[in-house]
Amino acid sequence: MQFRASMMADSRSRIARYGIPMSCFKEGSLGLWSNTSSIMSRAPRTRCGKCGEPKPIDATGRSRCGPCLRQSGRAYYERSATRRQKMRAAYVLRRYGTSIEQLESLLERQRSRCAICGLLWYDCKSAKSVRHERHFLQHLCVDHDHVTGAVRGLLCNACNTGIALFAEDERRFHAACAYVRAKALR
Repeated sequence: MQFRASMMADSRSRIARYGIPMSCFKEGSLGLWSNTSSIMSRAPRTRCGKCGEPKPIDATGRSRCGPCLRQSGRAYYERSATRRQKMRAAYVLRRYGTSIEQLESLLERQRSRCAICGLLWYDCKSAKSVRHERHFLQHLCVDHDHVTGAVRGLLCNACNTGIALFAEDERRFHAACAYVRAKALR
């Protein structure tokens, strides 16, 4: 019952936010909450300044056009190398808890090679499609412990996939090596 009351309160706050008169709603079995889908359709609308499509006004009073915002963000990303670097750094920090500088230092310690097979990073097949500039993170994967999150090294896509397919089980690695040796002797 308390859950239903909170939903109705949420509906009423949406109604107040968009300035929709209460006469637009019929009392249903769930009260005003059952009509929340019609709230958005009756919300005050304006037109996007770029494409001219009608858009709902958000809580701050601004009109947001998702497709136009995405298109302008994509164009800014493509023309700004600084933006790409900042976004890459933010992603690495969020995903692995480390900085680009620390990964570059790790790459230097690995002599610009995959930690397993020893291929130079620019000779490794790119794991990600490259549209803008070549960066070592597009050719090498950050190998990390899935339990602790600690970064272990930089691997080419083939080596990283191999580790994942063996589920990081050392016995399976050794069994696969023994199998390959046995079959190679024949």
